[in-house]
Amino acid sequence: MHKNLGNALHALARVEDAILHYERTLTLAPENAAAHNNLGNALSSLDRHEEAIAHYDRTLAINPALPETHNNLGTLLASRKRLQEAMRHCERAIAIRPDLAEAHGNLGNAFRMKR
Repeated sequence: MHKNLGNALHALARVEDAILHYERTLTLAPENAAAHNNLGNALSSLDRHEEAIAHYDRTLAINPALPETHNNLGTLLASRKRLQEAMRHCERAIAIRPDLAEAHGNLGNAFRMKR
């Protein structure tokens, strides 16, 4: 319930409130990959990048087969100039879900930044 409320609050741009509900979800269910991913998204939107990276990493430790999380992490790592890691995550997202157009674009952007 807290995760769903967090999603609704995040959609309403009430990101700080959403974070509280994602954190409550994780207090009750620490292995909830979706809550870690959503918390990562919320933290990233507030430029709390290192915290977001930690939650994306935790998401992938729980379930490494989530292409959207690999893409989210790749995008964030690219913005932090960690391009090799970013490309690895975008490539993994594409390997899992070849039709994830956003991951293809993010991979291209990381390659362009690397040059």
